[in-house]
Amino acid sequence: MNKIVGFGGVIFIGLGCLCLAAYAYFIYAPLPNKPNLPGHAATQTIRVEGHVRSYIEYVPAQLPPDAPLIIVLHGSLMNGKMMRRMSGYEFDKLADKNHFAVLYPDGYKHDWNDCRKADTDPARLEHIDDVGFMRALIAKEKARRKIDSGKVYVVGYSNGGQMAMAIAQQSQSPAAGIAVFGASLPAAGNSICPQSTSTPPVMIVDGTDDPVNPFHGGDAGVLGVVDAGDVKSALATAKEFVNRDDIHDAEKTRALPHRDANDPTWVREFSWSRGGMPYVVLCAVMGGGHTVPQPEYRFPRVLGRTSGNIDGPAAAVAFFLHK
Repeated sequence: MNKIVGFGGVIFIGLGCLCLAAYAYFIYAPLPNKPNLPGHAATQTIRVEGHVRSYIEYVPAQLPPDAPLIIVLHGSLMNGKMMRRMSGYEFDKLADKNHFAVLYPDGYKHDWNDCRKADTDPARLEHIDDVGFMRALIAKEKARRKIDSGKVYVVGYSNGGQMAMAIAQQSQSPAAGIAVFGASLPAAGNSICPQSTSTPPVMIVDGTDDPVNPFHGGDAGVLGVVDAGDVKSALATAKEFVNRDDIHDAEKTRALPHRDANDPTWVREFSWSRGGMPYVVLCAVMGGGHTVPQPEYRFPRVLGRTSGNIDGPAAAVAFFLHK
């Protein structure tokens, strides 16, 4: 009997060690330390339709009048603080360098009310007006910081990327451009947003090995556990924006320079220009996962590989500001 108990104990300990090892490899991803930033960050609140909504505001030490504003939207089950850290504080650093303000809003119960009909998160079920939230934030920043409301740009990751596309599809969008990571347009039968409106410029960064938002289209969800309905492929998403925005310039493709010799991922860029400037850009991260590619933070391995061969935040800001 003692031998059986002892053998069971060994098995239990062994399974525990395996679980710890799996957690350490697939899930654990230490967040970067906060850098020494010269600007000012503070948590703010605003009341919108009876709800007190919160966000982090980062303002450079010297913010000129009529400066741009970049709003960075987190993914499901996250908040603005996590998004700030998981993007490596890069948007703050870029704000200091390029003189713009940054907001990291918190979704309603950690999610956004985006275009996906199949979405069953509280923000959708309770009909939360997240577009109205964005408009209220912009109005507040214009009054308080004198930002240029014609230079508001939205970055979104995953569910936040879906929200960014919902903002872009408004008939009078408050955004002058969007950048989307790990998100594609919902399939026609899964969308409650307008299907034909023109949009501001769009940049899309998607990994070909994304386990959440399938690069080639199909059923999207959280690692096969939560179903959010079908989405279009990354390329079909980009081409839909091209068609909506009446772009007639030829598609251009190129492989981006390899930044990290030890990184097996690589990036193919598809772009369509209007007026001599890129208007729709798709960066297909070959071998990349459901991440914001960057050098500062490695996303949990369960979400796929975090590429170091494109700096996502820097690429988004360069796209917005034409740098």
